[in-house]
Amino acid sequence: MIVLGIHSHRGGHNAAASILIDGRLVASVEEERISRIKGDSAYPAGAVAEVLALAGLRAQDVDRVAQAGLACDQPLGVLADKPCQVVEHQQAHAASAYYASPFGDERVGVLTLDGEGDASSGSVWVGEAGCLRKVVYLPRQSSMGLLYAAITQYLGFIAGRHEGKVLGLAAFGQPQPFLSRLLARSHPGDWNALFDAHLGALLCSPWSPMARDVLRDLCGDMPHEDIAAGLQTFTEQMVCTWVQQQMAVLNVNKLVLAGDVFANVKLNQRILALPGVQNLFVPPNMGDGGLASGAAFEIHARLHGGLRPELASAYLGTDIDRASALQALQKAGMAFEEPVNLAQTVAQLLAEGQVIARADGKMEYGPRALGNRTVMASAHDPRINQWLNQQFARTEFMPFAPVILLEQASAYFPGWDADQIAARFMTLTYDASDLAQKNIPAAVHVDGTARPQVLRREDNPGYHDILKAYHVATGIPSVINTSFNMHEEPIVRTADEAMGTFQTAGLDALVLGPFLVRASAQ
Repeated sequence: MIVLGIHSHRGGHNAAASILIDGRLVASVEEERISRIKGDSAYPAGAVAEVLALAGLRAQDVDRVAQAGLACDQPLGVLADKPCQVVEHQQAHAASAYYASPFGDERVGVLTLDGEGDASSGSVWVGEAGCLRKVVYLPRQSSMGLLYAAITQYLGFIAGRHEGKVLGLAAFGQPQPFLSRLLARSHPGDWNALFDAHLGALLCSPWSPMARDVLRDLCGDMPHEDIAAGLQTFTEQMVCTWVQQQMAVLNVNKLVLAGDVFANVKLNQRILALPGVQNLFVPPNMGDGGLASGAAFEIHARLHGGLRPELASAYLGTDIDRASALQALQKAGMAFEEPVNLAQTVAQLLAEGQVIARADGKMEYGPRALGNRTVMASAHDPRINQWLNQQFARTEFMPFAPVILLEQASAYFPGWDADQIAARFMTLTYDASDLAQKNIPAAVHVDGTARPQVLRREDNPGYHDILKAYHVATGIPSVINTSFNMHEEPIVRTADEAMGTFQTAGLDALVLGPFLVRASAQ
């Protein structure tokens, strides 16, 4: 059974396509990586072609087309003749997380929160025995995602894209008095009417001049960092209270979370720390880019009476192998080498303070770089943050995340536990230990937290070998891992794009497949 999942929505974001073969997710690509338009919502014709090619399929081989969202565009070309089924937006979010989760046959609570989708801002489900059962949908006018997005825009950022910047900025501010102002206009616990008339009117038209007037009245002349801090604390308090209520109703101690609100890694840390939460899972593509996979999962489950949860790999996109890397290097006329021990060579360069990009193997699934489209640097000197921000034209207050060997993770992040699979995908933060503060200060945010990728060798052998060799050379099992892209550009996909960004950013070296390119040799 071959199911093609599609998500596209005019006015939305992150169109994508995914391929499921006999219930296993084998390929997924967002259209932005093909078109190079950040957050592209157009019909994902390029992504459809790419996932079919990655899976070794033709369009004729597809048995079912699964569409995420009631308002999605219809399949084009030969796919228009295929049986097509629609999966509502929130259900696709729920399915994208539940069927990728590590919880097998266990009974779990599945919660979604985002801006809006199919007139809803969130939902609650029970996941059990390979099936999802709906409990409740949340109305659009109670959208925590829209509120966060509206304030993101008010602060001068891009709504739907820069909420993470607001989260980073929040660590520099004080939550009061903005927190109290938000609480005074809210009805905690009543998610059918979460906000008062003023905030409710704002969410009906969050990008209008009226909304800006409401926010100007609400924010006054407070510093931006205090507004961000108040908003973040408000989000944590409201969502955590709601999560505890749902856990009591559902009688669960494990949670699966999806939707753009749960891209908020600090919120996810707070949820994991709640009494009664034994574990949680946030998938690597928790936002709208994961809807195509969710739709495909759900349709397969409907046709087969369920689907046992499992995500075999987070590397589901375009492949950079030896042949494609060599072709790109020869076409560009760049000098390169093929070290006998690539991992040891790269680790030594990192130990010397060089900044190295890695574009090798299949592209990551979701917004986080997980080693295959990554920029690495020593995290021992915090001055590297300013240099990286300058080179990639990024915001100066944003933290950089670390990758760390699984065997050393608990020493650097005491709250981490080996069964917390979400940490493999950088979807939540942890408090950093004194050892982390000493050895990797560049990867610890001003609030004392970090968002690690905890790395097992079986997940990414080549990346792991570099980190292991770096640990041997320096005694430190962690380096900075940031995404390989210029600011406001999608993460690089192909070998050609990797070389272009490497040169634009002025990095010291590039790992391209099995090859090493040194800037000093050009």
